[in-house]
Amino acid sequence: MIFDSYLRWRHSKGFGVHSPFAYHIVTTAITPGRRYAYYGYAPIDTILETTPAKDFSFGKIRKDARLLLRLSVALGAKRIFLSPEAHPAFRVAAEVSGGMVVPDMGNCYPSADDLVLLTPFNEKSFNLMKDAIAGGAAVMLTSPSPFSANLLKGILSQDFDGVMLYGKRTALLLPRPHTAHARYSMAF
Repeated sequence: MIFDSYLRWRHSKGFGVHSPFAYHIVTTAITPGRRYAYYGYAPIDTILETTPAKDFSFGKIRKDARLLLRLSVALGAKRIFLSPEAHPAFRVAAEVSGGMVVPDMGNCYPSADDLVLLTPFNEKSFNLMKDAIAGGAAVMLTSPSPFSANLLKGILSQDFDGVMLYGKRTALLLPRPHTAHARYSMAF
């Protein structure tokens, strides 16, 4: 348990991350350090102050919305698909990142230039996740239910071309064709 915590911390700083793509994502999106400042942080904080958080924790939503902003910028996402249950702070983060916000996947199918946010990750969103990965889109999952966390572990053990960054509450699935499967535990 202590060793797992150490590995999460270590990977979150970029140490031991051998994939150049994963290292880029870790150092620019997950733990950018003090060298990065995003103008999008202020609108996220403003919406969090004005919108009541029903079942959400203010700190977790703020952290995840900022991660979504940094991730969409680092990936250059052209479209950002949001789950209908997503807090308005996620919509603001997607809007300020410069991507086109798609509130519902509906008849649109994600492609390699897209980012899909599934929050909270549950049984209903499992098929959406599989469709997004099949299309080559990056997927961000937050707050998985215990059942869906087990489903996610099943995905982790399958063949998956790309990078998986996962923590206790959040997971990033970043498909990359012709890339060896790599997964790293993170301190999200």
